[in-house]
Amino acid sequence: MTMESLKQRWDEWVISLKNKKGGASGGSIKSAQIVYVFGPMGTGKSFTGDYMTVMHDYHHVDGDIPLKHMCLVPEYKELMQKTILE
Repeated sequence: MTMESLKQRWDEWVISLKNKKGGASGGSIKSAQIVYVFGPMGTGKSFTGDYMTVMHDYHHVDGDIPLKHMCLVPEYKELMQKTILE
């Protein structure tokens, strides 16, 4: 699958959500200032963030970076300990 076909499928999916009752509202994805993506593990949240970065020039902030790298970065370990203990 090419990046262009992936972008087209993404845009079609966003349009289909807008057309469903109770689906996404507002303009196109390009008009959004902040997009939150959440869901269970393994559902493509990080992929979606990476895609939005490459195809739509968004800045991707992955929320589990401190958790994934807490063994490598002392500041992340301290942050996770504070979060869990508080």
